[in-house]
Amino acid sequence: MDSSSSSAVAMASYYNGYLPIEILVEILKRLPGGTLHKFQRDPTWRSFVLDNWFVSSRSIYLLSHPRFLVITSYKDQLGYYKRTKRFMYSVSTWGDWSLKQDASGVKVPAPSMDYHLLQVDYNLERDYEVPRAVMGLVCLKMKTTIVIYNPTTGEDVCLPRKLSRDHYFKYNYHRWTSLCYDPVGKQHKVLDSFRDLWVYTTHYHVFVAGRKAWRKLDHGLPFEMIRHHCGDEVCVNGVLYYTVFHNFQRTQHLVCFDVRDENFKLVQFQPPDHHCQGPNLTEFFDGRVALVYTPVFYPRKFSVTSENVDAVHLMILEEGCGWRLKEVKLPSSEALPRYGRLRFSGSIGRGEVLAFAWTPDDINTFFIFYDARNDAFWKPAKIEFAPPPPHEGWIDGFNEHPTSFMRPFTPDAGFVFISDHEERLSSLEEW
Repeated sequence: MDSSSSSAVAMASYYNGYLPIEILVEILKRLPGGTLHKFQRDPTWRSFVLDNWFVSSRSIYLLSHPRFLVITSYKDQLGYYKRTKRFMYSVSTWGDWSLKQDASGVKVPAPSMDYHLLQVDYNLERDYEVPRAVMGLVCLKMKTTIVIYNPTTGEDVCLPRKLSRDHYFKYNYHRWTSLCYDPVGKQHKVLDSFRDLWVYTTHYHVFVAGRKAWRKLDHGLPFEMIRHHCGDEVCVNGVLYYTVFHNFQRTQHLVCFDVRDENFKLVQFQPPDHHCQGPNLTEFFDGRVALVYTPVFYPRKFSVTSENVDAVHLMILEEGCGWRLKEVKLPSSEALPRYGRLRFSGSIGRGEVLAFAWTPDDINTFFIFYDARNDAFWKPAKIEFAPPPPHEGWIDGFNEHPTSFMRPFTPDAGFVFISDHEERLSSLEEW
């Protein structure tokens, strides 16, 4: 510790020696980012938590104890209706998921329940839309509003509307909103595409943090290009990637949007000739991206074809816009004896570990992690979360059975995404 740190000396004097400064630092640097953000707003603690020595000490701790972000949903019964709510959790990873070895020598993650709730969304526009975290921020899209949300501090800001409220309800359209980041200019951008089905055209707008207004692009993709999945995208090294298909030519392409230059580039790809579902887009280690194709069910109850469907197929984008196909054998049926549905759920560790949600029955959801760098699977692990109490003012089925809602639940395999959680303690005033 640097004894010349004025804030450390001041804090030690504040506690009058009852709590050693070293212990105080160890406690504070382990706090969640949202809690530490509250310390910054307190005059007594502000100088301490913003001191360069403490910030660097906490940064070293976070490098060895990173966390990942789980965005999932939970369907509940509200009277005669079912409603889907979206949850965000921050879960400990490498440090608390200590890699142990079982009798066969396979590395096994030992999950602790070190997690905390970040956000609950009760007003989803689409149940199947999964937002992506980009450099600590998440873009949430409602019917007429785009919200930038900071999972670490809980702050959010609504972006200005481009069109009137009546326009969204009057016209038939497809709309996608993507959050991306320019590492050179060190700024976030929002790309919004509005595909108008009445006039057969697609409009592209860009919002830059701090500009307070949308800017229309004079170029973009043709109307015939339709996105594969809503929200299935990834931003790596200043390039936003998502997949589209040509409505007339029936060809599939990977879109590469340069965040800094705001230019589009298309890379055509051909899906592997296997009975798989996809493509799902993910960041791959070493700064690459990959398309993931998974079997619908695993293990197979019975074989309907002679092809091997107990494998994950990766199409990795190489330099020069070429594709390299990699087949990853899933764990043997002896390790996973039950029949279930397998879905790709994202990646952590900058693409070093790929996550898959495996649902062997209607109750439990397990996660299968694939170590891409070492080409090895971890043992399936189950994660349960306890949802928060019902929202105030609700008059529905929750009030009749409040205890049932407080039971732990496992994420819905059809709506779950896992990504790195990069803490962002700065305010959203720049937006």
